[in-house]
Amino acid sequence: MDFILHKDIPGINKQTTWFVLLSQGFMTLVSIIASQYQLGWQSVTYLAYGTGIAYLGYAIWSKNQFFAKLMNFGLIVGIVELYADHWAV
Repeated sequence: MDFILHKDIPGINKQTTWFVLLSQGFMTLVSIIASQYQLGWQSVTYLAYGTGIAYLGYAIWSKNQFFAKLMNFGLIVGIVELYADHWAV
């Protein structure tokens, strides 16, 4: 797993890499189950909120500035994407 870790960038470490990989696997599994059983958009909305809270909690708990900056970037890009989607549709 060392090939993904960049020792010269603070915040990219084994713990954060495993957290992200496991959370993405969990999200994929829940999305497949929600799709298979036709649980609707609400189930994936709760998953997104829960994941956001888990990521925020991890960033605070681990004091990982790089992870917190990535979360802020993702939030800003997501909000801009909502405007672009509204304009495009």
